[in-house]
Amino acid sequence: TGVVTIASGALLKVSATGAVSNTSSISVTGSVEVDGTLTLNKFVGSGAVLIDGGTITKASAGLVDLSTSSSAFTITHGGTLRAQSPAAAVSFGFGTVTAGQTNTLVLSTFSTAYNGVISNFGAGDKIIINGSTATGTITANATGGDYTLTFGSTVLKHVTLAAGTSASDLQF
Repeated sequence: TGVVTIASGALLKVSATGAVSNTSSISVTGSVEVDGTLTLNKFVGSGAVLIDGGTITKASAGLVDLSTSSSAFTITHGGTLRAQSPAAAVSFGFGTVTAGQTNTLVLSTFSTAYNGVISNFGAGDKIIINGSTATGTITANATGGDYTLTFGSTVLKHVTLAAGTSASDLQF
């Protein structure tokens, strides 16, 4: 029930059939790989997090607090991250999907723009804005080769697309 610390150089791996549940938070300066299910209230620290076909969630399918994290999350092979209040230093990257898989990032609605980076967004990937029924729009930014996604009052300012993906390939 206390804070679990994954120190620099250490790895917490949740296997495909495994489940780890903590009612408090995980502090990561090392790395985490989730092939199964990781359930917790809050992520803190700056370590690398690979969601490789697994799920990171809060109890009762809630959203994990990322407000004090600066971790880099990679969602691949049909993984799911259910997150709220990401700090600007948090980055989200999408990886490989094969037939029948969907990489999913679920975010809460928030009133200010998220200035962090969402990278490699492409075919088979989903970004779900929890609580929003607004139709999304995508706008190319003037510099940097990235896009802004807008869903009502929720704005994701720096989204890069996967190689071979164009804005017209996306659905809202």
